[in-house]
Amino acid sequence: MTSGFEAPNGPAASVPPPPPPPPGTVPPAPRPTPETPPPPPPAAAPVPPVPAPPTPAPTPAPSPAPPNPSPAPAPPVPTPPAPTPPAPTPTRPAPQPTPTPVPPDPAPAPTRPAPQPAPPPTVSPSYLEPTAASPAPPAAAPERTGQPEQTVEPEQTVQPEQTVQPEQTVQPEQTRQPDHVADRHDLSDLLEQIHDDYELDADPAPVPTDAPLTDPRDLERPVTETIVIESTGGLAYRPVFASFSSRLKGALIDGVVLSLAMVPGALVILQTSGGMNTLIGMILLVLGFIVATVSYARSVSRTGQWFGNRFANTKVVSATNGDHLDAGYAGARFAARHLVSVIFLFGFIAGLADSQRRTFHDRLAGSIVVGRPRATWSADDDDA
Repeated sequence: MTSGFEAPNGPAASVPPPPPPPPGTVPPAPRPTPETPPPPPPAAAPVPPVPAPPTPAPTPAPSPAPPNPSPAPAPPVPTPPAPTPPAPTPTRPAPQPTPTPVPPDPAPAPTRPAPQPAPPPTVSPSYLEPTAASPAPPAAAPERTGQPEQTVEPEQTVQPEQTVQPEQTVQPEQTRQPDHVADRHDLSDLLEQIHDDYELDADPAPVPTDAPLTDPRDLERPVTETIVIESTGGLAYRPVFASFSSRLKGALIDGVVLSLAMVPGALVILQTSGGMNTLIGMILLVLGFIVATVSYARSVSRTGQWFGNRFANTKVVSATNGDHLDAGYAGARFAARHLVSVIFLFGFIAGLADSQRRTFHDRLAGSIVVGRPRATWSADDDDA
């Protein structure tokens, strides 16, 4: 394909070359003229990688549409070759200002009593310093890592001053006694302890019960009484006390016998009046009472029974050993029963409150009235 315009011949037909583009810029694409065909778009030179953001590559201008063919084709005219644009020189990146690191904020002073750690300082990343451009792309220097954060030690609390203790007085060193002196002291202490133990174990001196109390420990001393209980039967002495009904029967029989002994004196007093007869009657009454008392004393001291006891089947014995009473105690019992206990019957009433049924005259004579012994049985009786 040939253009529709004919180039003029001669020096005027030559086109001067365009001025070179300033360094650092991309030459613009040549505009098509009717005389010359549009040159091919120049190849874009590779741009070395730089830390700055890459510049967009220039896009080639679109080629103009071919003109319509003329009705008469002209012979081809040789055209001089288009001058090759010089290779673009690598652009030198503009120097960038080095960022200054921001100094870390000073840690706030911790407040007492609980110190708080200061916030960690912010470390800004460091950038590469620009280097001179070289034909070959420079290798990127490794980025320096930030230094580790320094830990802020907490402020130490001020301890209170310790009070100075007063100096202790140095006691004089005790002189050590010889071993034989210590042994002698130990032996004396042991002997004293043995002597004290012997005194405690020894029987104390007897103190009379009626003696005045001089030691406070004597307040715990019990008051003792001498009571002697004698029994010839030993453990086999188990008296059976007579009932009140049997004792009443015996007392009535003894009263009848005593009345019979005093009948002569009473008759003398009743038949005669005044004078010597009354005195004789009183003497006879006393003699009758004495005779009855002596008879009672002799019978009870020997057998433990008189007329009333034989009738009621009872016996008067000693309260301590179950033996027969002495004649004197038996006579005193008979006299007290008929002269004192009969007054308002108080002597007999006292026996109702006693477990052994002892009346006033029984306590006076130290006697008890026992009934019929209980019947006992054992295997030895069958063998006999």
